[in-house]
Amino acid sequence: MALPRTEMAVARLVSEAMANKEIADLLVVSVHTVGTHVLSNFTKLNVTSRVALAREVILYDCAQRSASRLP
Repeated sequence: MALPRTEMAVARLVSEAMANKEIADLLVVSVHTVGTHVLSNFTKLNVTSRVALAREVILYDCAQRSASRLP
């Protein structure tokens, strides 16, 4: 998953069921900026909902953890 660091941070927070306002407050950015990152993630990952975005992030993180355990 080739997302810039900030977009990945937003995607991970979306996967934790956080609202855009909560994410904006946490990352100290505007709600508009968070919305832009979410929509960019939708396009880059070819998904159309926050649930689908969260699924992709969770699957990616699981794959990364599994790969790091390989000898």
